[in-house]
Amino acid sequence: MTVCESCGANFDVASLPTEINSTRVLCTRCYWKHQAEKAAKKGGVAASGAPTAPTVVARAAVKPAVKPEVKPAVKPEVKPAVKPSRPSADDSKRGARGDRKVAKEAPARALPVNPDDAPLLDATTKRLAIVAVVFVVLAGGIYWKVKGQQQDEAAVESTLATKKRDLLAALKSFDAVTVDGANRIVGMVDSTRDTWVASNIATEVTALKNKAAAFIGSEQTKRDYFDRLSAIEGAGNDLGSKTAQEARELKRRVEGIAREALDFGSDAQSRATTLKSRIEQAISGKVKEEAVAYCDQQGATDPSGALNKLAIAEDEIRALWDKAFADKNAAMKTLLSAYLQELIAKADALATTHFTDAEKEKTPWRELLVGDAVSEWKAGATKGFEHKIEAGVLRVKGPAEDARGLSVLSIGDQQRWRDFVIEGEFTIEKGAFSLCFRLGSAPNQNTDVTKIEAEEGGPIAPGGTYSFTYEVVGSSVKMHWKDDVAPAEDRVLMWNYNRSGAFGLVIEREAALKFSRLRIRELR
Repeated sequence: MTVCESCGANFDVASLPTEINSTRVLCTRCYWKHQAEKAAKKGGVAASGAPTAPTVVARAAVKPAVKPEVKPAVKPEVKPAVKPSRPSADDSKRGARGDRKVAKEAPARALPVNPDDAPLLDATTKRLAIVAVVFVVLAGGIYWKVKGQQQDEAAVESTLATKKRDLLAALKSFDAVTVDGANRIVGMVDSTRDTWVASNIATEVTALKNKAAAFIGSEQTKRDYFDRLSAIEGAGNDLGSKTAQEARELKRRVEGIAREALDFGSDAQSRATTLKSRIEQAISGKVKEEAVAYCDQQGATDPSGALNKLAIAEDEIRALWDKAFADKNAAMKTLLSAYLQELIAKADALATTHFTDAEKEKTPWRELLVGDAVSEWKAGATKGFEHKIEAGVLRVKGPAEDARGLSVLSIGDQQRWRDFVIEGEFTIEKGAFSLCFRLGSAPNQNTDVTKIEAEEGGPIAPGGTYSFTYEVVGSSVKMHWKDDVAPAEDRVLMWNYNRSGAFGLVIEREAALKFSRLRIRELR
């Protein structure tokens, strides 16, 4: 039971009519009495002291600033009623009946005049409040989720930064110029791609790997080189059982690997040089032995073949001798000199026997100032030097007085004549020139040279025409002049003289001459 705060009577709140809606604790009678008093204050008069219908006016909903304390009671829904313009005596008869009907027909938006009687929250406000609460909850959840993700990302970034720092430190701790260190670097870089790829250390890591990979590649190349060198050294240990041709093939391999040795240090160079020298020495011995043996066995029946075999051996050993001379290898020079002299002695003896006058006559002459031979002449480029071949006549003008060096004009550089007979006829107008036989790339102390100078009153006078015959077989030279212009020469060339070469003219400054005839019998 509930005690009415006006009359003190006990009443059951649940028994109150639904029209009663008040924040005060009043029984039914006191409630309507209270409503009539309020209406009277506004200008309405209640009839016979009977309870009047509730008086309400329509007004905009007002949200209370302070939520009033609600006594425990059931708050029935209030039906707003239309306020009468002027109360009358008849109104009392209608009383609550007519007012209740009007209240039921009043607009739904009408609210009690007394703020104390207003409901706490209307439906719209409740919905907005719920939406606000949901929004706050969602926003809070999103905030904490984002914040958690940021914290997780920061932790991951911190861990990754530590990994990158540790990776660089580890890579730099290895020695990239050792095979083990370089392999460790490459392996670690490849196994940690997730850590450094597309990161701020990618360039540095890539550079470290490239350096290590380059070293590994160079070491592999170096190992391959020394493996090949060792294989050739092994083959060189059995030179005694090889022929000269097999030794030559081995020498070509050594020459190739010797050129590469510059890239692999002093040890490689020393080993390659030693091996090459040993093979060259073996070749020279093999070549000499094979040529001499063939000459001894076949010289009588095949003199041309034997002489050709001896010539090849001479040239090969001569080239080795020239190299030993340039390298100042005294021991090799001594050995090769002995080989050359033995070969030359064999060749001279066989050539002298074979190239008899009858044999020489069997070899046809070849004209050197007509036909295809004209294009075979080779001239040096010297200031003022001129030469021209027309109608079988060679005209030559020496270089200018202020030219540097002399001019050389030659033919037979490709053929490299060895044993031959040359006939020539020239007219010298002035100056001097030299006849060169078995000429190499340039005249030197190993070239057989005859100098001719025009002198008034001398054996060779300016404007005179002179003829000569030059013959060389092996080391034996014979030179004769027509009309005995100069004494005949029969001489033996030293073993170190050129054994083959071209015919050449060395023209001195301001000289002028012409050749009206020049021909050769090439014996060998």
